[in-house]
Amino acid sequence: WLFEQLEGPVYVDGWEDRDDCTVVEIPADCIGYITGARRAALGAMEEEWGVLMFFMNKREDGGKGRGGSEKLIIFGDKRARRGAELKV
Repeated sequence: WLFEQLEGPVYVDGWEDRDDCTVVEIPADCIGYITGARRAALGAMEEEWGVLMFFMNKREDGGKGRGGSEKLIIFGDKRARRGAELKV
């Protein structure tokens, strides 16, 4: 998934059935704050909690515009995911 992000939006099919991930809806106006400059804030949370986090959306979703949201998916063990989720 990391390399797929270089080519465009990434979506994890079947994430609802996985037990190693958590998905959080993030309001569009908060995405920049959570990501940080050059992904610094997101990377710091990943390192702190030992998780992998990225925004996912389907290609056809495109830009959500004002008032929309995006899904932030968090991979890791349950305790680490919960810590990262609360920090977000």
